[in-house]
Amino acid sequence: MIIMGNSFQEKKYRISLHYSIESGLAEDFIEIDDLEELKTYLIKELVSKISLISWNHDAAIEPKLYVENISVREISEGHLEWLINESINESRWLMAEDKLEKNHYPYISDGIVDLDRFEKPSVLYIMKEVNSDEKKGSWDLRQFLKKGARSASWNNISMWTYGIKEFLRSGKKVSWEEVSLRKKSENEGFRKKMLRQIAVMNLKKTPGGTSTNNTSLKQYVEKYHASLTRQFGLLKKEVDLIICCGKPTGSLLRRHILNPSFESWDLTSNGIQFKKLDDGPVIIYYFHPASRKRQEDLYNDLMDAVRELHKEGVFRISI
Repeated sequence: MIIMGNSFQEKKYRISLHYSIESGLAEDFIEIDDLEELKTYLIKELVSKISLISWNHDAAIEPKLYVENISVREISEGHLEWLINESINESRWLMAEDKLEKNHYPYISDGIVDLDRFEKPSVLYIMKEVNSDEKKGSWDLRQFLKKGARSASWNNISMWTYGIKEFLRSGKKVSWEEVSLRKKSENEGFRKKMLRQIAVMNLKKTPGGTSTNNTSLKQYVEKYHASLTRQFGLLKKEVDLIICCGKPTGSLLRRHILNPSFESWDLTSNGIQFKKLDDGPVIIYYFHPASRKRQEDLYNDLMDAVRELHKEGVFRISI
């Protein structure tokens, strides 16, 4: 998260926030009158450490560190004065980190897999957690996906993504036979190519097992709903479709993150739950990609739902 200072009329300072959360940049603003108001906001947002950075617009050089990794409580009037005294040629930033990511160990990062490959129409997959050994420590799911991940779950995700993007981009209806043949002929290369084009958000950022403990998942979401809500809010601005994969992702998302913006899910003609958010994309509440349901049926039912929703004008994009 990057905070840049400048003057504003209603409050003394208007601060521009660029949340990165390692998932690309998204901008927001807050207005403050003094140092204590800034500290209060950062603490509420679960920020632990901050750095002050400057960047000269005219010079082809890297940003410079003014202060590195001090706690929120250590921010002084001098630091705030430095931050707000930027010029036309120089931006000054307050770079902040989330407590959640650094203090809840081991932590598994997620988000937009590859910003260079993340193009419209775009899809975000909401998952439960990663099956991983705690002894492995913290690691980055996006790096794993860039390398092609593994076939379990991710073969289906890659085929779903291909079918969805082809249809929403050009109206082409990709059959199960075509997408499975493409996956088979390109093998891991197909999976790697498609997974670089998605975003993934796990509701639980710490390792899980082969099967999810729904009680611990619910407790985690309840405890960290503020950070999860912020991440979801940033990602939903960048995507056209959100797929909640498996129970209880959809109900947890609605109850604790959307809080709730709707009372119940709508249904497609083939019984797939969905909701069009007033301020954003379509959410489909679907099976987990590792479901015991046949791969062909998982693919066809999802594609039928996407085509129906597009026909009804639910998507905010047009073919």
